[in-house]
Amino acid sequence: LRYVIVATREKQEELRAAQKKKSGSNPVKNNPWLRSLASFQSRMHWRSHFIQKLETQPSLECQDQCLAFSNLRRQPGDFNQQYYDAWCEGRTGFPFVDACMRCLIRCGWVNFRMRAMLVSFATYNLWLDWKKIAGHLARVFLDYEPGIHYPQLQMQAGTTGINAMRVYNVTKQGKDQDPNGIFIRNFCPELKDVPMEYIHEPCNMPLNVQRKVGVRIGGSGGNRYCITDAMAS
Repeated sequence: LRYVIVATREKQEELRAAQKKKSGSNPVKNNPWLRSLASFQSRMHWRSHFIQKLETQPSLECQDQCLAFSNLRRQPGDFNQQYYDAWCEGRTGFPFVDACMRCLIRCGWVNFRMRAMLVSFATYNLWLDWKKIAGHLARVFLDYEPGIHYPQLQMQAGTTGINAMRVYNVTKQGKDQDPNGIFIRNFCPELKDVPMEYIHEPCNMPLNVQRKVGVRIGGSGGNRYCITDAMAS
């Protein structure tokens, strides 16, 4: 704990020194580097805020911040083990989601937007309880920090009661963040030969094209990409 406190203080001092060195006569609004430093400073503030918040409210690890959502995604039949397993393993049939999860499993890290998208997809599209997915993400995050983990899970799952719903269009995210499908092809090698026009939505690929590239959309096992027709839809 002492190391973390000292390291944080030292990093803040380095940040202030860098800001002073870079500032000169240029205001922050006209200096991209200073804006980046200010953004980093803000992130450090919120990091400490959320760590302290969990320290003072440890119940955030096991119950919804807004208790009105206590029954959300916890009704009989809500939890789907098949969907959960597919999400954990990166085989949902949604290429960008699967690529992000496989990257996370292999490397232990993806950026914030992709983490938020994975949680949003699990909680809204697959209707999985954030408590159910918390353990898997905690195990694969190389930089797992409980104080960040549980508030962010609840924020993305919409159970804080103070944040707007954050529902990601995962197909649009793929097209925006990986327009040429390079990331998808790297982490989903079964899609490496899929034509560009279908890389983000292989469910639209005609059967003759599927045969040509050796990918079967629907079903499970072998080179069949989508695990169920229901999930593909």
